[in-house]
Amino acid sequence: MTLTEDQRRLVVESFAPLVPIADQASTYFYHRLWEIAPETRSMFGSTDMAAQGMKLMQSLGVAVRAVHDLDSLTPYLRDLGQRHIGYGVAQEQYPLVGTALLWSIERCLGDDYTPELHDAWSATYALIISIALSAYE
Repeated sequence: MTLTEDQRRLVVESFAPLVPIADQASTYFYHRLWEIAPETRSMFGSTDMAAQGMKLMQSLGVAVRAVHDLDSLTPYLRDLGQRHIGYGVAQEQYPLVGTALLWSIERCLGDDYTPELHDAWSATYALIISIALSAYE
């Protein structure tokens, strides 16, 4: 699976407006995740959700910055997958995470979230997760 140059450009450009509202974007993400996958809420027990939200946005930023060379992220993404195994995240939950992520991006970007942007983020998430899930093998 590969991304087109246009998809890469769209992801990079659309991430920029999310950076100043990272707190809001991560709040949307976690609330949506817990809505569609309530069993995931217990994974965060006594977690500082503000700090967790920043980790989410930082990880997403790492991926966005490397979107032109995602192969360079392979060690990082495999480590991320390995850590999530330790947190009790099941492979089957990754599509739900993707759904929550895309929903939160759409919510933050409003009318700027076009079908092409949706496809670009979907393809990017699928590629990132395919690498992270290799840790489960």
